Amino acid sequence: MESFHPLSCHGWRTPRQCSRLHPVTLVCGHSFCLDCVEHYWVNRGGATRYTCPTCRQVFSRMPQKSKAKTVDGVPADKEEELPGKCESLRCTQHGQLIQLYCKDDGTLLCPQCMPGSHQHHEVLSVEALHDIVDKVVDIMKERLKAKENAALSCLRQRKNYMETEMQSILESQALLQQEMNESNSLGALKVDGRVLTLDSSSAHPKLVLSCDLRTVTLSDSMHPYPDFPQRFDHYVQVVGVESFSLERLFWEVDVSRAEDCGVGVAYASLSRKGDGAECKLGANSMSWCIRKCDSVFTALHDGQETLLDVPDDVNQLSFYLNCDAGELVIYMGSSLVHTFRATFNQPLLQALQLSGGHSLSFCPLD
Repeated sequence: MESFHPLSCHGWRTPRQCSRLHPVTLVCGHSFCLDCVEHYWVNRGGATRYTCPTCRQVFSRMPQKSKAKTVDGVPADKEEELPGKCESLRCTQHGQLIQLYCKDDGTLLCPQCMPGSHQHHEVLSVEALHDIVDKVVDIMKERLKAKENAALSCLRQRKNYMETEMQSILESQALLQQEMNESNSLGALKVDGRVLTLDSSSAHPKLVLSCDLRTVTLSDSMHPYPDFPQRFDHYVQVVGVESFSLERLFWEVDVSRAEDCGVGVAYASLSRKGDGAECKLGANSMSWCIRKCDSVFTALHDGQETLLDVPDDVNQLSFYLNCDAGELVIYMGSSLVHTFRATFNQPLLQALQLSGGHSLSFCPLD
């Protein structure tokens, strides 16, 4: 007699999985998978075709079947999660659950599809297909992880390279700044120092120049100086004798005995006559100066005033003129307090303005 496991489902499922697909109970009380028992009866044939595979009870005709309430003691309506992802997919031709995959055609099948065009094809169970897919996914994950690690390694190397380059740039900048500070230090700038003198023919009548022409003193009265074209007749100012256009020049001015004064440079073409802004030091585009009013210092050019943060007890101002670079740098003590930047396109003269206090002097260079 043919050996038949009532729950084998032709080998496509484990017993419990098979019986849980379409569980039915015969009148004898035994439960089977509907597909399995019908397949069993079709293969037997003859008068005893309709036999219970378990108790061998013979039915004269196909026995009535009812939905099984339990299978192996488990409620039949409590579905067990089956392996794979195709539990709810059914064959569009036969209405059966998808259980197979045809590698030749790349299609999903149910068992009743096998006798047809797929009979001699290479077929896998869905579980085997899932295993293959899982392996492929694992391989792809490993490859992607390797590529990700390689990309991260490349990025780390690039980051390290950029950090090294940035560190090198910062070190170079620090070295350059140090060299600039050293080159702009007062000691280095004094190499370009020069003994300066004032032009007596430009001095306002209330100013008195020393014999060495390096100190100017404010007088209470007007002096009968000749009215030269280069003499200031309104603003109490005086300019230097020698003009500069290409040189680098360093000089210092003692402001300790002046209460209201201005010290700077002006184009030699600065107007001298009248009370207009074109004649006043710092009030026009042709002059640049530092003004002292009591203990307050400001930078003046073209009528624009900038308040300066200066050290306490400032007694002298140091000036460094670099005509080529277009800079007039001002120090108070050892502190750089302001830099004028301009395109100096005319010869420049040192200029002094004294409205209150006693005197201003060019300092001797050490």
